[in-house]
Amino acid sequence: MTQPFVATNTYREWDRWTQVNTEITSADAVQMATEQYATYVPSEKPAPGLSPDLDIVDVDADDCGDVYLLTSEGGVSRYDTDKRELERIPCEWDRDPYPARAIAVTDDTIYVATGGQSDADGYVQAVSKRLRRLRWTTAIEDPVAMEHDNDDVNVLDAGQAPGTGSIVILDNKGRRQSVPGTFHDPSDLATDRHGNRYILARLPDGTGAENEKDELIGNEDENSTKKEDDGGTEETDGGGERVGERMPTGPIVWRVPSPEQIRAGEETGGIDATGQMDEHDDIEPLVTPDVFERTGIGPPLEPIAIEANCDCEVLLGVGTGDDGRDVDEETLYRYDSESETLESAAVRFDHPVRRLLLARDRAGTEVEHLYVLEENEPILTALEPKLENRLNLEELAYTGHLVGRFDSGTEGCQWHRVTLEDDTEQPGSGVRTSYFATDVVRDVTELPGIGSTIGDRLRAEGVVTLVDLAECPPGEIVTYGSSENYQVSEEDAEGWIERAREELEWQSVGVGDASDALLEGAVGRYLWIKLELRGGQFASPTVNSVRAYFPRQSYLRYMPDVYREDADEAFLERFLSIFESIFVDIEENIESSIRYMDPGGIPEEYIDWLERWLALEADETWSTRARRERLQRAPELFKYRGTRTGLLQSIQMFLEDPPEPPRHWRWALDQEREAVRERRNHCELSETEAEATLDRLSKRLFVLERTDPGDVGETAVLSAHRRLVPSQQRFSVLLPPYVEEGDARTIERLVRDHQPAHARGRTVRMRSWIQLAGDEHDRMYPSLLGVNSALVDREFMLEEAALGKDTALTGGESLARRGSRACSETETEAETKTDTDSDC
Repeated sequence: MTQPFVATNTYREWDRWTQVNTEITSADAVQMATEQYATYVPSEKPAPGLSPDLDIVDVDADDCGDVYLLTSEGGVSRYDTDKRELERIPCEWDRDPYPARAIAVTDDTIYVATGGQSDADGYVQAVSKRLRRLRWTTAIEDPVAMEHDNDDVNVLDAGQAPGTGSIVILDNKGRRQSVPGTFHDPSDLATDRHGNRYILARLPDGTGAENEKDELIGNEDENSTKKEDDGGTEETDGGGERVGERMPTGPIVWRVPSPEQIRAGEETGGIDATGQMDEHDDIEPLVTPDVFERTGIGPPLEPIAIEANCDCEVLLGVGTGDDGRDVDEETLYRYDSESETLESAAVRFDHPVRRLLLARDRAGTEVEHLYVLEENEPILTALEPKLENRLNLEELAYTGHLVGRFDSGTEGCQWHRVTLEDDTEQPGSGVRTSYFATDVVRDVTELPGIGSTIGDRLRAEGVVTLVDLAECPPGEIVTYGSSENYQVSEEDAEGWIERAREELEWQSVGVGDASDALLEGAVGRYLWIKLELRGGQFASPTVNSVRAYFPRQSYLRYMPDVYREDADEAFLERFLSIFESIFVDIEENIESSIRYMDPGGIPEEYIDWLERWLALEADETWSTRARRERLQRAPELFKYRGTRTGLLQSIQMFLEDPPEPPRHWRWALDQEREAVRERRNHCELSETEAEATLDRLSKRLFVLERTDPGDVGETAVLSAHRRLVPSQQRFSVLLPPYVEEGDARTIERLVRDHQPAHARGRTVRMRSWIQLAGDEHDRMYPSLLGVNSALVDREFMLEEAALGKDTALTGGESLARRGSRACSETETEAETKTDTDSDC
């Protein structure tokens, strides 16, 4: 038996319901409203235990979530958060006796900043992440902090003299770019998910808010003057008007826009023709020293660490105060720029905070963990963000209400049952359902005291019926109903709401939280449903859909007349409704069972069931989208199983959108594509040859089989070819170096499962570097011209070209000396060599 019903299960339908302290999720469900910012709670993946002998000075995380720890001696350790293993990385770099200060980790590089003997001879070293070899070293006067931003690194340089701190951007080749603006005594740096930079610095003595900004970022008005009186110094413009007010000396947080915003000129400050910020008006103080004042409570807070999720949420770690005291209270604070308030993050630590780290997901948008490095002892704490439910201030409880209306289209309709598809597995959460039915919808103006004018204002804000009025908070009624000439009082609003609730006769569906209930006495065209969500601080029920069945039908009509007498009818109808609900749901599932055979429509939890039917191995590393596509193309893939085509199609399907090569790799490929097009235009290549070459350059995967290399005659070439494919029954799948380690392991399983019976295959990770005549370890990783390497033109530029890398001295004069200018054009010669940049 099937029965018509009306339902709510989409965002648009839920949005028409009256809601109090609830929100609609991205999955078209409703739950209790949550706070704007997450609360940080202890993580299920705890941080590693550290030896007391370690002097940890900084911490960073890569895009895979692995955590890197830096000691003051320059030692680096990596913590695998999945395996929960801590290993020391044996990096080959220069370790001076000067202390290491900061670390930053990107996809392919580990950057370490080290202070020198004085404040003017610090430097940053870049080490290959996989080869563990030193790439380059660049001088930075006094590096105190670093943050990675995609492939680039932001370095905070404190400078030699007070007020000369600055930000330097380094790319993976060591090229630098200076960011306009200088800062006084900077100590820490943070980068949010949009690329904006935040600098924790200090405000020196004798400066005001505006004066300090002008002084730090280099602005100076020739017409401005300073006048002194008994109260101190005050800056005025040429006309004697006061420019800035004095503020307390102390810590200050500056906000510097992202490079994209600077280039696009999206901020309020002007951008000149050269792309530099005009007068640096974009650099603005976000947190001023007065925010850290605690008048009547204690000395000002002294933040020493900063992290930022966005410009609205900045985290500050508090260290030791000026008087040498240890902080014995909250040491982690959150600054909300919208409300301009500093509040405790409600997390206590035994020691002051030394460093903060927000570890984001691979997309760089969502925070997965907050790592807190404590100051006095090597303790690293892992926290994870959790959204806290918003408290219902009217009830002083974690509750929410939804009220919606269903229309049967028939007056006098007898509604049968209501069902909820909800998730109330969390302890302490539940949903209570109430209802009533009516043939008319009463307008708010039908309530005594609400005239047409106030009624029009309420209707304009969505308060149309008495039900809407009954569920609306009094404060909103005051706001909606008031105007410039008339003010609705709080007492009037509360009285209207109380009378509206008296007019409504809500009836509960029974005892407890029933997700399937029989409706009694629900007669009328309109059925009003009220859902009361109850939860806790972090627990909340989730309602995915609501269904209301009509008209009333039951198995009672199949019973003999003797069972339909008034005395037994009510009980027997309720008893039979238990079996009716079960069978109706079964019949609906049978009618919709075809969707379980549709790869595009099958519910996600049943995909592995359909894969088993088609003898496809279920693998949790595959994304849902890729698994659906594999099911859709299963007949085609079976025809090509055991062939090169079938293997490549399966790998490409797993990778979905193949990962993009790094920036320098794309540049080399673009150079080679341009060279192919030029040769085609000059008729050096036929159209067919050019298209084949361009198609090869667009590929990301290669299968190498045992073939005759031709008349190459080079022993090294033949040896390298035979190492990759030692026999006719062997083949290798070459993977670019930018394929993730986890994806590489899955591809290795695919090769093993799809190899033909007569052959054996393996995967080989390529590296984007070439070392001619290298040792045995280097020859294990193939370099194929046009695949993972390219011959590109190099330019000899003084102070930039690296001897032995992209230049070579040949044909020099016998009297030429290092450091002397060449006497003829043949003394030095820039030769073209292969690109040796490492993407590792």
